[in-house]
Amino acid sequence: PDSNGQHLYNCKLDLDEESLGLNSSSTERLEASWPDLLKPEGEDMSFWISQYHKHGSCSQPLYDPQEYFLKALELKDRFDILTILEQGGIYPGKENSRSRVMSVINQATRGNPRLLCNMPKKKILREIVICTNIGGTRVIPCPFPNFRTCGPESNLHDLSN
Repeated sequence: PDSNGQHLYNCKLDLDEESLGLNSSSTERLEASWPDLLKPEGEDMSFWISQYHKHGSCSQPLYDPQEYFLKALELKDRFDILTILEQGGIYPGKENSRSRVMSVINQATRGNPRLLCNMPKKKILREIVICTNIGGTRVIPCPFPNFRTCGPESNLHDLSN
């Protein structure tokens, strides 16, 4: 979000594989830690371009694409959501209440996540968002807490990675 709480995404339109500028070390880390689960192995570049376009492009000039992805991987390692959920007794394929998932993540991160569910039934957890300050050093409240989120009384199914 910007300083006025506006949701920032899709800031830069012209981006391709070359302008993404990822080195081979970063590409290997992304392939291992942030693959496109809907495409065959090794076909992740278009996915990363779309992710950068959607989430990272507004971070320029603070972070170029290489720095953005390194920061994203650092935060992924810092907030290992699957481990946090497992330690809280929440496992893929089991039904869990939205409030239970929120509580487990809040205890581990000291922040309230945004839970995004598949529409329209709002029962299948699709994404967990942890919001941080611009430097990624502390968790902050996510803006627009109800923007495309799971319903408040949802029992969530299929918590798959």
